[in-house]
Amino acid sequence: MSWRDYFNYLSTELDLIREQVLCQPDLKSNTPSDTIEFSHLQSLEIIQTKARRAGSILSTTAQRLGVMKSLVEKIDHRQSKKDYEFETNNERAGLKMEIVKMDKHLKLHEQQAGEIIESVISVNKLIQQMLELRNYSALHANNAKLQQLSTSQASETSIMLQLAVIQRQEARVMRVASIIALVYLPVSLVSSLFSTQLFTLNSIVLNMREGLGIFFTLLLTLTVSTILSAYLWLPRDPTVLRQSSSSSP
Repeated sequence: MSWRDYFNYLSTELDLIREQVLCQPDLKSNTPSDTIEFSHLQSLEIIQTKARRAGSILSTTAQRLGVMKSLVEKIDHRQSKKDYEFETNNERAGLKMEIVKMDKHLKLHEQQAGEIIESVISVNKLIQQMLELRNYSALHANNAKLQQLSTSQASETSIMLQLAVIQRQEARVMRVASIIALVYLPVSLVSSLFSTQLFTLNSIVLNMREGLGIFFTLLLTLTVSTILSAYLWLPRDPTVLRQSSSSSP
């Protein structure tokens, strides 16, 4: 394999990696891309190592060729003072031309090796930027999801607090209703007692027949006293107290 074929091979591999890096899907999509991987960084490192090694070999060869060229020039300078045949001079001239041509080829290949090394560095920086952009996009998406979760948790907490307040209010109402129900039991007993024949009322007691006046009077008194005692005995809800105090000027 010649130097030209070798550098063409390295350039093809480098162009393939560059195309894979540049032809990227949307970085904001949730589907991860398999085109940018750390294996590409390893491949770039291998290409860069090969190009540097080839450049070092070419540089060493060019130095030795320069030494050979200087030796040929010294020999030509010494032999030019003597009379030689034309063929010998022609051979030295052909050798010089070959050395000059080889030196040009070596410098050209050395330049190609340097260009490949610079291209590898450029693609490596591009991959690093793409990976940083992908990490930033993933971090931003995770932060947005965490913010949504915190918002939903805050709303759930607020709903739970409202439900707790409603339950406390319902429990308070049920306690009042239970007290009223407990008071209605003796009222019903009293009404049953007055409805019997054991008590006979005359016209002096406000013309109340069958004890109806006493029943309604006793019922109203017990109901009012039960409600007042329930509101005085049961503690007020602290949430309602705070709301009333905050709404008051």
